[in-house]
Amino acid sequence: MTWVKLNVGGQIFETQLSTLTANPSSTLAKIFKSDLMHNDPGHVDAGVYHLDCDPQCFQLILLWLRYGTISIPAGMDVKVVMMAAKHLGLDEMAKQLDKECSGRGAMTDWLKLNVGGTMFETSRATLTSHPTSSLARMFEPNSSLPPATITSDGVYQMDACPRSFSVILNWLRYRHLMLGEARAEDVLPVADY
Repeated sequence: MTWVKLNVGGQIFETQLSTLTANPSSTLAKIFKSDLMHNDPGHVDAGVYHLDCDPQCFQLILLWLRYGTISIPAGMDVKVVMMAAKHLGLDEMAKQLDKECSGRGAMTDWLKLNVGGTMFETSRATLTSHPTSSLARMFEPNSSLPPATITSDGVYQMDACPRSFSVILNWLRYRHLMLGEARAEDVLPVADY
């Protein structure tokens, strides 16, 4: 396992070489596969590679390379992330972002959920990312199985354990099980969603 340290727009990132080369046809992968950065002393400073990219965009790019999912935080311009992905030759990511920008409409909106008294914010795309789940059926546009209660200010209320729901939400975002303080046996009943 080879680790790489990058200075991206002044912010330091560390990741595995296999993450940077996960999309072999991308410009990013080609830079590291061809050892291009090692041949130019101007790019390496004490083992740190310099990359001219917005650090916030690059953080989302790394998440996409690691987990194959995109979750754009509120207030961040999707078009800027898409341009950064194009700059690095990540055409598949750029296509996904382009779909979100042009016409998926209701799938990109952000939702507030009150789950067992704890507030969560996430995108509709995240909640519907596992298409056969009850959550996906509840939150897809024009659903015939809407969530039970919506408050006057648009907050969806769900009667479930918030700690367990947090595990489910993170799995939908990253496709990686992160239990944190939750116990697996507490998460299983909520996983039926």
